[in-house]
Amino acid sequence: MGSISCACSNNIEDLIVYPSQSPHNSKITDLTTNTSSLSATSLSTLAKRELTNTVTLSIWSILPRYSYPEFNSDEVPKCSKLILESGLYFGEAAFDIPQGRGFIIYNDGSILEGIWKEGKVTGKARVVYNNKSIYEGEYLSNEKTGFGIQKYYDGRVYQGFWENSEPNGEGKELFPDNSEYNGMFKNGKREGHGIFTWKDGARYTGNFADGKFHGKGIYIWSDNKIYDGMWSDGKLHGKGRFIWPDGRKYIGEFCNDYRHGLGKYFWPNGNAYDGQWRKGKKHGSGKVYIKAKHQHFNGQWLNGTRIKWSDS
Repeated sequence: MGSISCACSNNIEDLIVYPSQSPHNSKITDLTTNTSSLSATSLSTLAKRELTNTVTLSIWSILPRYSYPEFNSDEVPKCSKLILESGLYFGEAAFDIPQGRGFIIYNDGSILEGIWKEGKVTGKARVVYNNKSIYEGEYLSNEKTGFGIQKYYDGRVYQGFWENSEPNGEGKELFPDNSEYNGMFKNGKREGHGIFTWKDGARYTGNFADGKFHGKGIYIWSDNKIYDGMWSDGKLHGKGRFIWPDGRKYIGEFCNDYRHGLGKYFWPNGNAYDGQWRKGKKHGSGKVYIKAKHQHFNGQWLNGTRIKWSDS
């Protein structure tokens, strides 16, 4: 019964990771007095000229020209250059504060293009990080808030809702091996009801907490084994039912992926054991049912081995 100590919990990695020195946490309203004005300028042309981080530039250059919402062109009639605490801002401004279309090249080499209101990114924006990750979606007061898509440097993709620059609410997480998660997120982790499907066809449907299976859930393995019951911290824990494709079945208590406590085990021929378990083995008092003979026997078990029969 070692197979019941399933590896499924290890197949899900708590996979939500953000780049260091993340631009979404950078301050952008602390201005110095160093400002200048440029003539009518194409922001994309200017961004290509000003980007010096080779990694960021290599990704930014292959993306379509950023389309500023509600504008037909990225050419601004007057372009300001503002030196901010977090980097250099180029674009429209009012009273030396970003206001309108513009982009910022952060001190770490990442770039954000979007719409600014009173010095803060608000509305749709695009970020190319210095580690090749890309975010495109909604912002509110410098925070990713609303719907957005982030493509991570390791090939993962999150598409869904954000709050305070973390996945919050309903979303989808796609992995390079074609596994995927559809469900709820909280503070960047899988939390609430969701469905995780692996590339081999295995599937978990149920509750998550802190990125792990937790609460009521059903796991169906690719070889058609089924567990329907309670989970804790990614493991079978509590009352549940485990069914094998050959007809075997266990109904009872689990602890840390093991049959543990009280439970009933059925064989395909109808025989059954009903009693105590410890770490996946019969242990303690139990009763064996022989279906064909309509008989039952009481006994004692130690680590899976019957040590004696007891009086009925």
